[in-house]
Amino acid sequence: MSHNTWRRMLLEDVIDVNPSRTIPRGKVAPHISMDALQPFTREIHSFELKEFSGSGSKFQNSDTLLARITPCLENGKTAFVCNLPEGIIGHGSTEFIVLSGKKGVSDDLFVYYLARDPEFRNYAIQHMEGSTGRQRVPANAIALLTIDLPPLPEQKAIASILGALDDKIELNRKMNETLEAMARAIFKSWFVDFDPIPGLGPHKEWQDSTLSKIPKGWRVVKVSEAFEINPLRSIKRGKEYAYVGMASLPTASARVTDFAFRKFTGSGSKFKNGDVLLARITPCLENGKTTLVDFLTEDEYGWGSTEFIVFGPKEPLNMWFVYCVARDQEFRNHAIRSMSGTSGRQRVETGCFNNYMIVISPADVINKFGDIVGSWFNQMKVNDDQSISLAFIRDALLPKLLSGEIRVRN
Repeated sequence: MSHNTWRRMLLEDVIDVNPSRTIPRGKVAPHISMDALQPFTREIHSFELKEFSGSGSKFQNSDTLLARITPCLENGKTAFVCNLPEGIIGHGSTEFIVLSGKKGVSDDLFVYYLARDPEFRNYAIQHMEGSTGRQRVPANAIALLTIDLPPLPEQKAIASILGALDDKIELNRKMNETLEAMARAIFKSWFVDFDPIPGLGPHKEWQDSTLSKIPKGWRVVKVSEAFEINPLRSIKRGKEYAYVGMASLPTASARVTDFAFRKFTGSGSKFKNGDVLLARITPCLENGKTTLVDFLTEDEYGWGSTEFIVFGPKEPLNMWFVYCVARDQEFRNHAIRSMSGTSGRQRVETGCFNNYMIVISPADVINKFGDIVGSWFNQMKVNDDQSISLAFIRDALLPKLLSGEIRVRN
């Protein structure tokens, strides 16, 4: 393919593959695990401080991490490192290949988008080696890939176009994170700490309860009395419904954005809009996998993993109240302590919610809470829908820009 100033070159001649990075053995440094990478997501949202053992990948800001093992490579685990403290070298999984731009030859962010290119990924997948289930692509196979490299200014322009779309997606994610944190803060303030409620003022009278002193007129009830647990949902075997697998359940956000339509097999959780899904199996419960169901059309049902517990609100509660309870750390700790089964396959039985108590306010307070936080959750949905559209545009543009089918000047 000829683009005048584009050059056909081996990847190893224009990109550093597993570049030299130094961390003294035993030093505590930022560590990024494979779990920290989300499929087809540029940002890495967390790392932990961990002692460097002497083995594993080493990287710095502006490097790209490419998962080299199945199924992580096929699932799109590729990320751009930008969250480390300035000047600090991080370390991570031995199953990362680290890619970095060569100074004056290739742009770091362009390298990331090159690693996201379907042609690049197909090449990597086709060169995987090893036994079934543990196949991985060798770094030297990646190094021998032939690519068409634009001039550096055009690389930067391509990365800028694609990066602007990812920047907006990341901004939407952060906005949603803030909105959810606000909702959970209000829940704690009103229903746990019993702070004054705007428009209603401080609580004037109090009463004793099995938990503590609570506002007069409020009630202490079992979760099993306040929520429908695994409520009956009538769906037909063999008919297609929205399906949510465990991998689609978020660990730190309120909403599912990744689901498919599958025929109901006769086994699995069943849910509708307004329900809350809680992972009941280790380590998914400990990792925070919980979501609010708000992605179905009216009167439509969905289904999913047998390892979900489904909660539905009973009057006067609403789905946002139920979600905030399910996200509450004390509630989750109770569920974790109640797990049973063999090591590595422990799960929560629904009976444990017969002895977990929560405080319920009168309906006017619940409704006021719903009016405030419901608008925030609706905004989260708007943000997620926009991000899905932006990701579609990015993924359509990316291979065309990287192949030269669409030029930046056009």
